[in-house]
Amino acid sequence: MGISSEDYKKLLENVKSKSKSVAPKVVKTKHSKADYKDKMWATMNRICVGWITEHKFHPKRKWRFDYANKELMVAIEYEGIYGGASRHTNVVGYVKDIEKYNAAQILGWKVLRYTASNYLEMENDIRALVDSKI
Repeated sequence: MGISSEDYKKLLENVKSKSKSVAPKVVKTKHSKADYKDKMWATMNRICVGWITEHKFHPKRKWRFDYANKELMVAIEYEGIYGGASRHTNVVGYVKDIEKYNAAQILGWKVLRYTASNYLEMENDIRALVDSKI
């Protein structure tokens, strides 16, 4: 018993129309971006003093770091990628971030990047940088 190509196409269309499209799973966090940034701020200041927010680091561009310590030349960026679509997750935004981070490193900055998933690693990373300066 065979099936014609036309019947097969109709069958496929019928199956496709009945199947539900599955949206990609979005990782949800328990806290807001502000909650994570508050926790990061508290951690940074517990380790050492001198942190500032929204530091404009480039002499010509308007780029800013989320957090910076000018004495240590350490910048911290919270990427905040868990709120769905963001500037950090599209191609254009990602390329611009790379340009910013490369320019910062050329100027002598160490740039540490964190998300809601790995921000707890920040404490050990900063301690290692502080210890290396002593």
